[in-house]
Amino acid sequence: MYEVPEHVHHHRFTRFLRNVAHFRPLDQLSSRIEDVKTKVKNVKDLDAFRICPSEVASSSTAAEVPLETNSFSRDDHLVGIEKRQEELLKHLFPKEESSRDVVISVFGDAGSGKTTLICEVYEIVKGDFECNAWVFIPRSCEGLVEKLCEALELPIDSGKDRRRSLSSYLQQKRYILVLDGIWTENEWKCIANVLPCNNKNRRIIISTRKRNLASYCASSRDCIYDLSLNPLTWKEAWELFCKKVFQGGKCPDFLDELSKKIVKRCEGLPDAIVSIGNFLSNKPHTVMVFKSVHDSLEYEPGNCDYSVTCGRLIRLWIAEGFIEEKRGKTPEQVAYEYLDELVQMSLAHVSRWDFEERIRSCQVSNLAGGFILSKSEKDNFFTVLRGTRTSLGGEKTRRVSLHSCFPSQFQRKDLSYVRTISVFGGDSSYESMARKLFSKFRLLRVLDLENAPLQHFPEKVVDLTLQRYLSLRNTKIKSVPNSIKKLQNLMTFDLRQTLVSELPKTINELHKLIYLFLYSQYINHAAVGAEGTGDHRTQGRRWKEENLDLNHVSKPPQLINSLFLEGRLQKIPEWISLLNSLFKIKLRWSKLEDSPLKFLWALPSLKELHLYDDYTGKRLEFSAECFLELRMLEIEQCSSLNEVVIQKRAMPKLQKLAIRNCDNPTMVYITMNMLSQIEETHVPQGLIYFLD
Repeated sequence: MYEVPEHVHHHRFTRFLRNVAHFRPLDQLSSRIEDVKTKVKNVKDLDAFRICPSEVASSSTAAEVPLETNSFSRDDHLVGIEKRQEELLKHLFPKEESSRDVVISVFGDAGSGKTTLICEVYEIVKGDFECNAWVFIPRSCEGLVEKLCEALELPIDSGKDRRRSLSSYLQQKRYILVLDGIWTENEWKCIANVLPCNNKNRRIIISTRKRNLASYCASSRDCIYDLSLNPLTWKEAWELFCKKVFQGGKCPDFLDELSKKIVKRCEGLPDAIVSIGNFLSNKPHTVMVFKSVHDSLEYEPGNCDYSVTCGRLIRLWIAEGFIEEKRGKTPEQVAYEYLDELVQMSLAHVSRWDFEERIRSCQVSNLAGGFILSKSEKDNFFTVLRGTRTSLGGEKTRRVSLHSCFPSQFQRKDLSYVRTISVFGGDSSYESMARKLFSKFRLLRVLDLENAPLQHFPEKVVDLTLQRYLSLRNTKIKSVPNSIKKLQNLMTFDLRQTLVSELPKTINELHKLIYLFLYSQYINHAAVGAEGTGDHRTQGRRWKEENLDLNHVSKPPQLINSLFLEGRLQKIPEWISLLNSLFKIKLRWSKLEDSPLKFLWALPSLKELHLYDDYTGKRLEFSAECFLELRMLEIEQCSSLNEVVIQKRAMPKLQKLAIRNCDNPTMVYITMNMLSQIEETHVPQGLIYFLD
């Protein structure tokens, strides 16, 4: 690895994240996982940092990074890998089907040892093939063909079609390829279009962190190797740690307890053990050094085990002012790029992906969680107060997170420097305490009171006029005062799962408001929900028996991408057919007498359509050339529905079809070709009929 120039990070948020990513043991771990090609010289202490290029991401590539530059030495494979190596070889060369082309998926979390295992097997078998290559897959497959040609040492004459030349070359060869770090189905489709199936016993090995993608790419279920089912045992993890730290010797008795705690923090991840082991091997073997490493990795079980939705995280970042402006991109797009980079660096783990392979929710890596907390407190970035630990210290912490506590010391301190307050839990005394103290947070920008034990809207909040984000979600407040108009900087206002049934007219005077969330799980009240990139992206929700009157909407936000209508409709509002950016529609309890499809079929961006107790007719017909971009169709509890007809050339990109819980048997008429292209079908058995 090599020393590289520091990049200048002008924004404190990106600078903080960069520092977190490159804490020395964490940096080496991220380097092993993410192909960060930097070596650090003259490490002076545990808090030394070096900045790496932001373009570098994802798993290391054998073709580009010699093994001697990795944190793993050639001897590391002796610890706990023989059994896994043998199992992967069996997947690679199944006895009963040894003559066919095979695609093997190796699945596992970041740091689980996917690349190391594949590399060992690749070195063993590559000589048995006419040509071989190891390629890191770039996001969006940009430059993939060039990378493959370079790895295969394939000369390409200028002016020739490289894709065609590559395909023609591989068509005649028995080859093995390792495709390291695939993230989406589209990436695999892009790759598969280049690689010919030549019936010459080709082998392709892909690595991925996503279980569904592993299944999608593999030739069969028998061709998936799941590393999560084969973690290091405690004995193997301890042996690997001692090998790296003590060069194979015995751990000294005075370091035994701390060393075992460090290994436990690594959670059986080989990359983590090796990276931290390499760091400690070059340090004095003292209690102080080992304790510093342990404390930097320390976290309380469960603290990092909380998933946050991508939307909530991005809205908070925008309110905090963390998102830098980029020409031609919305703040949401820039924020998503930040989040994607955190995932690439393994600082965040994806909990759930949406239908378009975008991050839906995520959580911080447990291994990184403790260090993020300690580093952020040291830099006064934020402080977490919980249980008996309720001291803010002497420094001016800008952001405070309260976990089931509201320290009485707040009454005596100057809190004007606090920019963000987040509350998690509390007791009945919280409301009276909060009422007295909110006036002390004069420069507050973010107030997140979700799940707080509040019965009434905290009146003093409206005097905090710099606020950009206010969440009262899942509290017991019943009303919003007219004085809400004083919050002229408010961008996000979240009232979901409250008892609020009506908003004051002064809400229309909040001209910077972008996200407004309102619905109640306790009572029926007016509403319609929407999300997007225009003004007022979410506007509430209705329940079953309420009538929705949407004809008064004369100028709907053109950039809405998600629309939820819940309640009775006389007809689909005509303005919906003008929403060209609409990605998802959910209609619930509409009980329409006329088919809703005639207003929706031509929407150019629509990918998800959910109809729940929406239609009282007996037949729904999807005509040819309709819903050209639709990927998911769900129909539920349409009690009178008898037939769903999907004509040829309708919904050509449909991947999921679900028809559930309709009172009458609902027969589905579909072409055989159409049914074969659908990846996931939920239709009662025996109710699918083929059209001629």
